[in-house]
Amino acid sequence: MRARAVTVASYPFPLPPLSEQHRIVTEIDRQFIRLDASVESLKGVQANLKRYRASLFKAACEGRLVPTEAELAKADGRDYEHAADLLDRVLAERCARWESQPNRRGKYKEPVGPDTADLPELPEGWVWATVGQVASVRSGFGFPKAMQGKRSGDLPFYKVSDVSEAWLRGDAVIGKAHHYLSYDEADLLRAKPLAEGATVFAKVGEAVHLNRRSLLFATSLVDNNLMGVIPLGSGIISKFMYFVMCTIRLGDASRATVLPSVRKADIEEIPFALPPLAEQRRIVAEIERRLSVIQKTEAAVGSSLTGAERLRQSILKQAFSGKL
Repeated sequence: MRARAVTVASYPFPLPPLSEQHRIVTEIDRQFIRLDASVESLKGVQANLKRYRASLFKAACEGRLVPTEAELAKADGRDYEHAADLLDRVLAERCARWESQPNRRGKYKEPVGPDTADLPELPEGWVWATVGQVASVRSGFGFPKAMQGKRSGDLPFYKVSDVSEAWLRGDAVIGKAHHYLSYDEADLLRAKPLAEGATVFAKVGEAVHLNRRSLLFATSLVDNNLMGVIPLGSGIISKFMYFVMCTIRLGDASRATVLPSVRKADIEEIPFALPPLAEQRRIVAEIERRLSVIQKTEAAVGSSLTGAERLRQSILKQAFSGKL
C-alpha cells in the first residue's frame, strides 16, 4: 500500500493554552538571545585567531618572535654566521650546482638581488634577499583529464583545490592527494616534479588573492594553475620559506590582466628578510608551538559552535513538548 501523504496543514502538533504560549515564546526569545550572543562571541574568537596567525608569521619574518642569533651570541661570548655570509654560501652552492650540470648552456646568470633603498632596517645579523636568490621558482603542468582521478601511483598530483583544502584545515603540509600519476606518465608529459619542501600556491585566477599556501610533504606534481618555490642549498629551511611566503600578498604582485596572474619573475624578485640559519630553526619551532595552540583552540571553538546549533534545536524541541 502507498503511504498516505501528510500535508503541512494536516500535521498534528500539541497546542498549549494561550497564556502558556506567551510564556513559551518569551522563554525561547530569552534563551535565543543568550545563545546568539555566545555564537557571536565564538565567531569573534575565530576571527581573532585568523588575525593572530597572520601577525605571528609577520612577527617571525621581521625578527620579533624569538631572540636573535646576534643577541644570543653576544650573551654567550661566541661568534655566529651572519645572514650575509649565509646568503653568499647559498649563492655559491647555487652556482656550483649549475656548473655541475652536464648539459648546461650559455653562461651562469646570477639571480637578481633586492633593491634595499626603500626597505626597512633589519635586526642585527639579518640581510635582505630575494626569493630568486635562495629558491627555484617553477610552474606546474597541464594534465589531461584522462590521466586524472587515479587513487594510487608514483607521484601525488595536486590542484588549487587541494591547496585550499589544506589551508582551510589550518595545515601547513598538504594532505593526501586525490590524483596520482606514474613516472612513465610524467615523462610522457615532460612534467617535472617539485621537490619535498616546496611551497605551492595559485598563480592565476581569483585564488591568487586568497593567499593560500601549502608545503609538499613529498616529491609531487602540480597542475599549471599552481607555482612552487623550492629552497636551494643548505642555507634556508623549507618551513621558514613557507612562513615567508605566507606573509607575501601575491595579489599585490599580480598582473592587471583579465585574470589575476603572477609570473616566475614576479616571485623571484620579491624581497624578504633572511635570518641566520640557527635563528630560522628557532623561529620555525616557536611558530609550530604556537600554531599547535591555535589549532586546538580553533577545534574547541568549532565544537562549541556545533553544540550551540544542537542546543538551539533542543530548546525548540523542549518548547513544543511542554518541557521548557
